[in-house]
Amino acid sequence: MKKQFTLAVLCFGLIMMQACKGPEGPAGPAGVGTTGATGATGAAGAAGTANVFYSSWAAAGAWTGINFNSVQRSYIDIPVARITQDVLDKGVVLVYAKLNLGDTQIRQLPVTVKSGFTEELIDFSLALNTLRIWSTPFDGNAQPSATYQFRYVVIPGGQAIRMMNYENLSYEDAVKLFNIQD
Repeated sequence: MKKQFTLAVLCFGLIMMQACKGPEGPAGPAGVGTTGATGATGAAGAAGTANVFYSSWAAAGAWTGINFNSVQRSYIDIPVARITQDVLDKGVVLVYAKLNLGDTQIRQLPVTVKSGFTEELIDFSLALNTLRIWSTPFDGNAQPSATYQFRYVVIPGGQAIRMMNYENLSYEDAVKLFNIQD
């Protein structure tokens, strides 16, 4: 009987110890010793843009006129070796324009241009190794200017991740983000 009583008291004590958890106590005192010396700073790496490529500004020059789906349009082709099948499949190409309309604004394509009584849409399409810039007049009479200037930014695709929304990336933001030099 004494064994059973001892066993019952022991079990009761263990149950009470488990059930009676109190608040955590205060932190103990700091250890003895000093903080080690800070290591030497490594050399700064070169500024990089993570495989992003960009062109210099180039004037449009002569446009080629065609009738495309019963609409008179004009285009220029710019050879771009960096527009590979991989870029077409997984990358991003941004195109910016200086339109010399009495201001210094840089616009991302597509853009609608109003000059005097004419209005045109300037946009672009991509093919392997080629950037084609299109001009479509709204009134059928607008002729694109040979002095328009264009610049492109090629951003190769990386891992299959959700990409940032580059469609609304201003030129100033692209310059900062990709370290583009003017």
